[in-house]
Formats: sequence, structure tokens, C-alpha cells
Amino acid sequence: MISFNYSVLTGISAAACISAAGCAFAGGEGAPEKPVPQKEAAAPAESPKYALSDYRNFFGMCWSADSNADLLDYARQMGHTHVVYRKGMENLPQAKGMKFFIEDPEFGARRRMLDYGKKYSQSEIDDIQSHYVVIYHDKEFPHNMASSWFVPPNTRSLTLDFQQQAVIDDVVGRLVKRIKGIEKKNPDFKFAGFTWDVPHPSGNFRLPPKPHVKDIHKAQGREVTLAHWTGKDSSIPFKGRTHEYETYSEGKLAFYDKLRREGAKINPDVKMMSEPYKLYEGWIRRITPELAEKMKSRGMEGYRFDFLWQEGDGDAFVADKRILEGGYDRAHVGSSTPNISDTGRMLAESVAAATNGSWTAWYGRAGGTANSPNYRHMREIPARLKLFKAVPTWENLNNTPVSERKWDAEKKSYDSPTAHMGEDCVWGKHPRDDKMFLVFLSPKAEARLPKGKRVKAVYATDGLFRELMDLRERDRAAKIKPRVRVLDDKIRLLSNDLINEGLVLHLEDAPKAEAEK
Repeated sequence: MISFNYSVLTGISAAACISAAGCAFAGGEGAPEKPVPQKEAAAPAESPKYALSDYRNFFGMCWSADSNADLLDYARQMGHTHVVYRKGMENLPQAKGMKFFIEDPEFGARRRMLDYGKKYSQSEIDDIQSHYVVIYHDKEFPHNMASSWFVPPNTRSLTLDFQQQAVIDDVVGRLVKRIKGIEKKNPDFKFAGFTWDVPHPSGNFRLPPKPHVKDIHKAQGREVTLAHWTGKDSSIPFKGRTHEYETYSEGKLAFYDKLRREGAKINPDVKMMSEPYKLYEGWIRRITPELAEKMKSRGMEGYRFDFLWQEGDGDAFVADKRILEGGYDRAHVGSSTPNISDTGRMLAESVAAATNGSWTAWYGRAGGTANSPNYRHMREIPARLKLFKAVPTWENLNNTPVSERKWDAEKKSYDSPTAHMGEDCVWGKHPRDDKMFLVFLSPKAEARLPKGKRVKAVYATDGLFRELMDLRERDRAAKIKPRVRVLDDKIRLLSNDLINEGLVLHLEDAPKAEAEK
């Protein structure tokens, strides 16, 4: 039974990020002096043509403590059409019309964790040794098994032995059956594809942990490859099992290839994405010319990801020329970093994405590493961070020309016809609805309205950015001074109690004379 239950990941998701070296933003603590010039790497299309149904319109939060209902409600409110699947989502009405990605699919197909303090039956032991990576012939179970992430007190994650074609066939078959079951339960909740967190062709392996260390990150064993134990990129076949792939890397890519082929039978436009910590170092460089040639000779090139999200903070996803040379232009990369909570660096990250026609998203978690608190619920995340994360993707979905997305280094201000990001406020035109989402960041701030629009109502919002009450009507009813003022084509903050609070403005077309004025 495939559960796709992510509760076990909450204890180790932040540790995955800690394992990668280097978390500092390339341009320092504040906003950059200028965004990455388009001439330094391949510029995106001047006039992008994206639909709301684009697979990059993606909300990937899945390891948080949120309910499925809250995750789907937030995704819908922000205009997203694609989510990461969690068990039971298909049972909710909010899933109707959405599409889902399966995250780290192999972990939901079979047993993931091995409890070193538990006594297993012989049939269970035989099954584990037959399907997962074995590294010793001369040690007793479970100490003959390769392990990875440690979860206190005695649990470690296992890794499937993809050098066996039988294992690939078994896992893919289980996944296809489960995906069809989800769609059968809710025909309006459609399969979109697969996505992976920090994938490595050679596998994710670690030395035994240090269980006496209380900090779960420091308790993790050092990251290694199979060569540490076996002397090469290969496991040791368990008795009665055979390896059809010479190296683990070949087997892993063969698994991706078959997953794409079988996924395409369900959705011909199936997509595959991943979130390396660093795009070049974490993925592109690991596909060596020799490995790529071997896969080509086998007719297995479906392992290539359609899109890469960068987990680490910084502008490398649009600045590193090696990423383009590796086959990914700026329209096929994005920032999903959970490492930032301060306004200056979040502004820098979003400006880098927006000015280059790239994308932003939440993936897996929010915070818990670098300078960012470990937000367990979407409602805990400050409204400014939610909107900074949304604006670059909204700019693409609004099809705002890249040439009209301007960064003023002196004012530390990003402006386009459909958005603004700065130290005073951040706002963006919703790509689906005639609404403007706004967060004031400083006293007496004001925000311009999109050209040709006027305000019908100004709403305070809840922690999922959903409208709660019309502020102006509320202030009049309470006989208090107005907290915002709409005048001509601007909305101005009049009360500091709304700083850092999410607002949603309902818009309508302004009369022609008013718009011209």
C-alpha cells in the first residue's frame, strides 16, 4: 500500500538542507545593487505566454503540519493550479480542478524507514534485503544494509536497489496503480508528474549516525557514496538477485526514465522536476558525459528533469552560466529557498527571479535553516514572505513583458505594470482574479494601483491570505479613523497596525475618463 504520508519527513526535512555547504546570499545581506543582467546568461522570451494551467504554477508545501484543507485553500487563493500530493487530498472538494505532483515517489512505493531497535520477521528481512541496497555480505541484518537519514531514536531511511530491473519494475508498477487510484477516486484531481528533493544519481547515503547527539542535524552521519563501502558506484547483489545496471547511477536514471514513460501513459504531458540545493553542483555536474552517453546508448534519456528549483538561497539559479550550458534556461529554473525570513534578502531573491523571467515557489517546507524560523504552518509565515514568494510567478502568469520589469538599485525598488517590490511595500496583481494583494512594510507607505483599475473594496485577510472583512466599512461602522485611504490611483497606509498585514484589494475597471486622468 502506497501511503504518500509525509509525517515521517518533518523530523529530517531541515537536515537535508543542512547537509549542503554554503547558505550565504551571493550579494550579501541586503538587496543587490542590480539584478543579474540578461546579457550575462540566456534571456527569457521578451513576451512570455503562460497560462494559469502551466505546471510551473506550483505550490509545493508538503512537509508542514498544515491540514490538507489549508494547503489546498491557500493554493487556490494564490491562484496555483499544481500542488504536491498528500494522502487524502483527493477526498477534499478543494482538490477539484487541481493537478498533483508526487514528491520523492519511490519513498511512497515501499517501506522507507528501518527501525534498528525492532525485531523483524524472516519474511520481512528477506524482502528488505532483496529490494534495498546491501553493502556487506559478512554482516548480519540490519547492519549489512546501506542507510541514509537518521530519525531518533533508532530509525534510518533505506534506499531501493535500482541496479535491479526487477526493483524498478516493481516500484513503478506500484506507483502507477496508486496514481490511477487517486484519479479514480477524484476524476477532477489530475496527475501532473513527479518531483524530487535533493536528488543524486549515485543515491543519498550516510554513515551511521551519532544517536547520543541531541541536535538532529548534528546527529546525522557524514554523506558518502556507495564507493565508501564497496569501492565503486555499486551495491552488492543479495543472494538470488541480479544487477542489470553496472552502476547505481545508471540504475537510478533508468528508474527516472521508466517512471516518465509509464507516467506519460496516464498524462501525455507528464512533467518531472527536482530541487537540488545548488543546481549545477547538485545535479547538472553529476550527470557526467560518460553517464549521459551510457543512458543514451540504452535509449533511456527520459531521466532529464523538465525544471529545476534551487533550494539554496542566492541568485545562482539565474546567474550561473553553467546552468544554461547544462540545458536549463531561465524559464526552466526557479528559487524555492526556505532559508530567508528577512525582507532585504527576500527582496533580492524575488527581484532576481522576476527581472529574469524565472519562477518562485514553496517546496516541502518553510524555514528551519539559515536565518529563517521553522514555520510549521502556512498561517505562521509572515504575509510579506508569502507575497514576495508569489510575485515573480505572478509576473510570468500575468505575461508581463520582461522589459517592463524594472529594478531601481538606488531606491531598492522593483516595478512593473503588475507589481511592486520594495522596502516600503510589496504588491502584485493576481493572475486569475481582478484583485491586488498588498502588504505595507513601512509607515505612511503608499502603493499605486494597476493602470486602468480602481478599488471596489479593501479586505483584511487571514493567515491563508483569504478575505475576512472590508476594512473601510469596518472602520466606518466602528466610528474610528480610516486605516487606509484610496485616492486617485494610489492606496495609502494611515495606521501602523496594518504594517506587515496582508490586504486584498478587489478591483474593477476605472471609467475611461478616470483612467486617462
